[in-house]
Amino acid sequence: MNERRHDVMAFLSAGSGWVGWRAAGGCMARVPHWLRRGAALGRSCNIPTSACPAGGVWIRRSGVLGRHWMAAAERGSSSSSSSSSPSSTSEGGSPTRSRASSRPVRPGRVSASGDGHGTAAVPATQFSASRVLTFQEAIFRLQSYWASRGCILWRPYNSEVGAGTMNPATFLRVLGPEPWSVAYEEPSVRPDDSRYGENPNRIQQHTQFQVILKPCPPNCQDLLLGSYQALGVDSAAHDIRFVEDNWESPALGAWGLGYEVWMDGCEITQFTYFQQAGGLPVSPVALEITYGMERIMMALQQRDHFKDIEYAPGISYGEIFLQNEVEMSRYHLDEADIGRHRALFETYEAEAQALIGKALPVPAYNDLLRASHVFNVLDARGAIGVTERARYFQRMRGLAREVAALWLQRRKEADFPLLKTASVESGLGDGVAVPTSASPPASSPSTPAPDAEAATACLTLEVGTEELPPGDVDRALEQLQALMAEWLRETRLLPEAPPEATVIRRYATPRRLAVVVERLRRRQPDRRVEQRGPPRRTAFDADTGAPTAAAIGFCRRHGIDNVDAPEVELRSTPQGEYLFVVRPETGRDAESLLREQVAERVLSRIQFRRSMRWNASGVLFSRPIRWLVLMLDDQVVPLQYAGLTATAVTYGLRTLADASLNVSSASLASHYVAAVPQRLTHASQYAAIMRDQLGIVADVEQREVLVRQQAQQLAASLGGELHDPQDAILKEVARLVEAPHAILGTFDEAFLTLPEAVLTTVMRKHQRYFPIRRADVPRGDRAVRAPVQLLNAFVAVANGAHVDEVTVRSGNEAVLRARYADAKFFYDADCHTRLETLVPRLEGIVFQERLGSMRDKTRRIEALAPTLCEAMATTANVPADERQSLPMVTRTAAALCKADLATRLVVEFTDLAGVMGAHYAERQGQAQGVARAIYEAALPRAAGGALPETVPGAAIAVADRLDSLVGLFAVGMAPRSVADPFALRRAALGVVQILVASGYEAVDLARVVPLAAQQLPVPADAEVCRAVLEFVERRLEQWLIDGEGAVQMAAAAAEKEGVEAMDTGGNTSTHAAHVQMVRAVLRTHATAPARAYRILETLRRARDSGRLAEAITAFERPYRLVSAQGREFGAVQRALLCERAERELYEAMQARGLLAPRQRACDDVDGVLADLIAIKPSVDGFMDHVLVLVDDEALRRNRLALCEHISRVPRGVLDLSEIQQ
Repeated sequence: MNERRHDVMAFLSAGSGWVGWRAAGGCMARVPHWLRRGAALGRSCNIPTSACPAGGVWIRRSGVLGRHWMAAAERGSSSSSSSSSPSSTSEGGSPTRSRASSRPVRPGRVSASGDGHGTAAVPATQFSASRVLTFQEAIFRLQSYWASRGCILWRPYNSEVGAGTMNPATFLRVLGPEPWSVAYEEPSVRPDDSRYGENPNRIQQHTQFQVILKPCPPNCQDLLLGSYQALGVDSAAHDIRFVEDNWESPALGAWGLGYEVWMDGCEITQFTYFQQAGGLPVSPVALEITYGMERIMMALQQRDHFKDIEYAPGISYGEIFLQNEVEMSRYHLDEADIGRHRALFETYEAEAQALIGKALPVPAYNDLLRASHVFNVLDARGAIGVTERARYFQRMRGLAREVAALWLQRRKEADFPLLKTASVESGLGDGVAVPTSASPPASSPSTPAPDAEAATACLTLEVGTEELPPGDVDRALEQLQALMAEWLRETRLLPEAPPEATVIRRYATPRRLAVVVERLRRRQPDRRVEQRGPPRRTAFDADTGAPTAAAIGFCRRHGIDNVDAPEVELRSTPQGEYLFVVRPETGRDAESLLREQVAERVLSRIQFRRSMRWNASGVLFSRPIRWLVLMLDDQVVPLQYAGLTATAVTYGLRTLADASLNVSSASLASHYVAAVPQRLTHASQYAAIMRDQLGIVADVEQREVLVRQQAQQLAASLGGELHDPQDAILKEVARLVEAPHAILGTFDEAFLTLPEAVLTTVMRKHQRYFPIRRADVPRGDRAVRAPVQLLNAFVAVANGAHVDEVTVRSGNEAVLRARYADAKFFYDADCHTRLETLVPRLEGIVFQERLGSMRDKTRRIEALAPTLCEAMATTANVPADERQSLPMVTRTAAALCKADLATRLVVEFTDLAGVMGAHYAERQGQAQGVARAIYEAALPRAAGGALPETVPGAAIAVADRLDSLVGLFAVGMAPRSVADPFALRRAALGVVQILVASGYEAVDLARVVPLAAQQLPVPADAEVCRAVLEFVERRLEQWLIDGEGAVQMAAAAAEKEGVEAMDTGGNTSTHAAHVQMVRAVLRTHATAPARAYRILETLRRARDSGRLAEAITAFERPYRLVSAQGREFGAVQRALLCERAERELYEAMQARGLLAPRQRACDDVDGVLADLIAIKPSVDGFMDHVLVLVDDEALRRNRLALCEHISRVPRGVLDLSEIQQ
């Protein structure tokens, strides 16, 4: 036997192009390329299976698109298991099929069981979970798992890719109608993740395992969790969650909606429903599953560093790959030549364009991938600015769209060959789930009360989904409740009195939206339906009284042949006599109305900010709908929607096994049940079943209370309190879990040396943890270098009390430790460099190709900010002694405001731009005012966010945004339609908010914008400046009409008046009046937002007091007469005033000084209104008793001149012509 084995090994080692087996001792044996095809190894080549040592792995492949599987034996298994027949199943392996075995699943189709929410167990391959896997065994397990479910086993691509998505097996194959299910390992290179091998959780080349399921099966989440079971993950012990991820690849023109899959706080998988690739719709929808193998294996093997992962028996990951990490990190971060890489990008882009022109999409795509990798290297070197990044993405996206369209065209020319393969077997069809196994037996409807109209019932409607984004939960629930209430009123199913007779309760979790309606009518009341027709004068002939064609046609439209029928009546109305058709209508039963109308009238009208498709129904929803419940008392209403039929079955937590299956922990590797099914026997049971049977807190407000109580209790146990401004984390977490279970975690106290903003950003934004602060420290809101107030602890909230608390705590602590280690790695490096020395590095960060680098942009900010500072200081409440220092502070801060973009910490945590610049400035001895201005230069970070409070900070923030606006408009990059890749709308709104908030009325953009244009390296003429001013004006108008400005104004007015704030949008007439006032002010003050805001406040008070209405009455009629003439009429001639009323008007205007040229202050609204109100009686007399448009031309011109002077009263202050009575 040993001699024969030696011969086999010698034979195998002589080939080339390898597939092979791994020996238990860690040795690698390979198989010649020509042996990849054909029958199983050990049969066609007369190689005995005993030649494979115990623990080895044989890989069998049959054809390029053939069936793939492997038999993977566990280490330590006996040689007898290795010598079993080819049709047997080795321990821990999937069966090797003989010729007589049943026909396998056809490649490219996924074998699915269950209905997408756990009604059937998902069997995993029979792997033993008694031992933690090595890295390569985990890869084998996933290959086996997905191959056994019909996936083709693909190869890693032979070019650097940033993710498995970029492999043509994903990007190109998801396009078109062909089914495609594939699984493959993909080494993914991300230069900006280079850490020299020092960071425990970040590496520049990591391993993804990619799965594409097209069309996506309805039980796809179950399949994913089943694969975790195959890896030895106990889903019931870990906190596994699907967290919103709106994925987008700007370089590929691809996007999709889905999730990050977290295990104990660590993202281990991405789960995305592709909606578009290369700018083309993905239909049928393809599901992408991307495993992060290093993270998964660190969790499974409980390793603190990637290099300690056991890759193969006795061989660590670091022993194989660490040198590669160190050298490639040095290359990506330090040595890659920026100039040569820019040239490479141009070369690859040009080559791709040439290949597209030759109709070669695959090689063109190769060059696109190379260009993408070059871009990633430039980005890691810090050579790409924010604006230039968008420009590069635009270029790559254009190539991707051309390649995608060309690929699809070539597949169409080939008549989509995989469609023929798919037609042999039905497979999954379109992936629509029809929950037959969970459907209850047909139940006889409840017997209604004798008085059917008076009988009432309880209604429960539940829409079961995959995890909804937290931001969608409340909006969707409000819409569901409102739409249901509206529909019930329209269908007369709500009792009319008393009002409290019917209660609509609402419930929502990440996986369900539900309403329960108590005391719903079982049947509509009968009614008389009236249809009004033509009036009598047209319905009957005036002479003969015979019905006209109008009357006959009206009756026939309602199925009546004779106008004399008893259903036809003549009735008197306030508008006269009309013909009516009056018919009795018998009320319909609630069950039929619910079945027929709820889908269209309620469910289909729920809107989301971003919606997706997932199956052939074409329904759009935030995330896939997986089950429906609709019950009327004990009767199931078989509503059909989104490819589903409503049942009486709801579902509990996904990671709990069905207790009725009696699945022991030892057998978890064999079966995974996605959720606990629970049957409702009566609609009124819903809330109780959620609470008592499933352990789910279905009410959002109750979950918030529970989360707060649990988290506060844990924080108090350490003498601390939760640090959650505006309850932001509380609101999000309560919408991420169904059964909150708070867990206290800690981290190394040494990390408290990091800036507090870094610590809280990681905890709150990245991990959704509650930071814990010392309870004995007064709260403050300092922007920079606040004293350490945090404790080295946090609260995480798991989904369900069933989890293993020790395991979940350990996992979350490990994730936070890795993130803080990453932050500390960069922070320590940054602290060795002064901000002043970082400024020259901005030369290597391109702002925009024609506008230069970030250093060039900084110089322009330095030039513009002092002018803004000077103007702002005149209206700011700044003490005189401080005012003298403002120019110096502004110049110093402006020079450093972008320096932190060259720091490694800000490159990693982009949200900390400005925050870290301020921190480093103060740490390095800069004045407090300089540090504060650097911090405020990045404000506001979002609509409604904090604004600069100091003059230098505001001046730099406005200068930065105006430079971006004028510069990008000058190079032809103004926003178009809904596309705004450079966020210029947000920049313009930021300018408006900053100027208004502090009342910087002396800043007139009409003077500042041309100054910004003068600093640019490209021409920016008056037309560009005018376009920028109009763009900002539109943002100001929108903000004052419908945005935060309108809300602020209403709240301020309410506070002054001591009344409840009025929503300007709540009343149509009030809103219209507000819009008119905004436009009246902006016609004159659009370039001075702060002044416009104050004048609008004055005008609003005048409206509320009635003074504005009086002034408009005096202004309106004279203005209309003059504007209709379209010319000016000069001075008024007193000698031509013939009528008494016109003389009185002349004298009244002369007394107010309205007939001579007058210099009025531009904000003198009160003066304008006072003048108009004063002359109003004379204007009324003039307009009522004097004919202006007389035949005598001299008199007509003189009277029009009098009207013209009235119309000029508000000129320069506001345009009253915009306001109508």
